[in-house]
Amino acid sequence: MNKEKSIQLLNSLIEVNNERIESYETATIETDETDLKVLFPLFKQTSELCKSELIDEIYDLGGTPTREIKATNKLFNFLMDLKAMFSGNYRKAMLNVCLHTDDEVINTYRRALKDNQGNISTYQRIMINAQQRLLKTDYARIIALSNKSNKYLFMVNR
Repeated sequence: MNKEKSIQLLNSLIEVNNERIESYETATIETDETDLKVLFPLFKQTSELCKSELIDEIYDLGGTPTREIKATNKLFNFLMDLKAMFSGNYRKAMLNVCLHTDDEVINTYRRALKDNQGNISTYQRIMINAQQRLLKTDYARIIALSNKSNKYLFMVNR
């Protein structure tokens, strides 16, 4: 195991969780839909739990956890906000932003596990796999909501 690369990897996972936390904080504030107001804070809590575990592991390795937010989705989120303002279906646009953000987070976890076999310990691999499963569960709920919204839109537009 390469300690420095392990710390770097764990910090990259903190960055995507920071972004996810920020995204769900914003989404919770922005939505008027009761089901989303209940669900989004739960998704935020998932990333807060993941982040807390990652921070503890970095400290155990003697590293310094990052406070950065991965910036890849910032422009996309802004564009989706603009699109939602003009589209008339804010719920669908918001769910699309959530899907995109969660997809990026899950892909980052997948790449972390695939590309860093020799840079993380067995414990870290188990922790990252467990976190990925939690995130995938949240993602599946967003997909279900998104599909339900799309079905409703189809029925309304008939």
